[in-house]
Amino acid sequence: MGQGLHGSATTTEAVRRAIQNSQESLSVRLVAASIGVTKSVSGPVPVERHVMRLVGSLLLSLIAAGPIAAQGTEILADEKWYQLEETVFAYELGAMAAMGEEAARCMVAESARWAAAMESGVPSDRAREMAYLDRIASLHYLQPAAARVIGLALPKAPELIAVIAPEDDEAGSPKDFDTRTEYFVSGPLRQEFDDPEHMGLVVESGLGPHAFVFLMELGNQPAHEVLLSLAQADPEQKYIVRGNRQDAADGIPNLRTDQCRWVYRAAQ
Repeated sequence: MGQGLHGSATTTEAVRRAIQNSQESLSVRLVAASIGVTKSVSGPVPVERHVMRLVGSLLLSLIAAGPIAAQGTEILADEKWYQLEETVFAYELGAMAAMGEEAARCMVAESARWAAAMESGVPSDRAREMAYLDRIASLHYLQPAAARVIGLALPKAPELIAVIAPEDDEAGSPKDFDTRTEYFVSGPLRQEFDDPEHMGLVVESGLGPHAFVFLMELGNQPAHEVLLSLAQADPEQKYIVRGNRQDAADGIPNLRTDQCRWVYRAAQ
């Protein structure tokens, strides 16, 4: 059962208690902490009121906090933009909740970049609206069924299937990718066993195989098994993998596995 776009949202003491005391996943706690909501907080949560409304509305779906009565609800002047912003935030948090802790850290950094790009300005209201809708569509796959919005026409966009955290155990917190070497490659997924330069989970493009998880690393993260299963289920399906470029000796780029990678299913 999906949920419609919220006409308004509210921050109440019940929401704050739910955030601080619930048994939600580590990923949800990580994201809550990243915006200033922690279990050590007493009194009002030190984040902007509209952000708290967004967190509260999503937690209703994620942690089954139950109905929360409206108290002092403030409807923003431009309801359409508020609804879109709220839905994007909810979808980002829903996606992070579906990942492991380290992958969620990758998503936190990526979400901050997306928000900064939106803040830097878009050429028109129509472009801004389409950017929000594309963002929602890209995160739709990772949402639990009960948290998916209904009554909203989403464009066809690549769907985020998995985020892969850095494989380097010594990395500490994940290394966000360097935009100077950002690289996209598209094609079917498969497992390569024979090519020593690209052995592992690869994207097969017109240039050849591009490894984005090396054979020795396979199985280290839940996302690996998800992607291997998808590759076996439909060998013709095209995917887009985004990360940082690392040229192999044969000149065919791989993607650096010591940094975050994003895997999207190509729009049909």
